[in-house]
Amino acid sequence: MTDDLIEAAYFEVYLWALAVQKAGTFQASKVAEAAAGQALNAPQGRIMIDKDNHHVWKNFRVGQ
Repeated sequence: MTDDLIEAAYFEVYLWALAVQKAGTFQASKVAEAAAGQALNAPQGRIMIDKDNHHVWKNFRVGQ
C-alpha cells in the first residue's frame, strides 16, 4: 500500500531533476527558477509546479 507522502517523495525527485536539467546547474536559486511550470506524469496523473508560488498542482483523491 502507498499513500500521498510516498508518492510525493517519488515524483519530487523527478521534478527536481527536470529543473536541474533546464537550469543547467545545481545552484539552488537557478534550479528554483527553472522549476516553475515544470510538469510530469506522476502515478496519480499529470502534476505541475505553479509558476507563481511553486506549489504542486495535483489530483485530489479521497480514500475509502
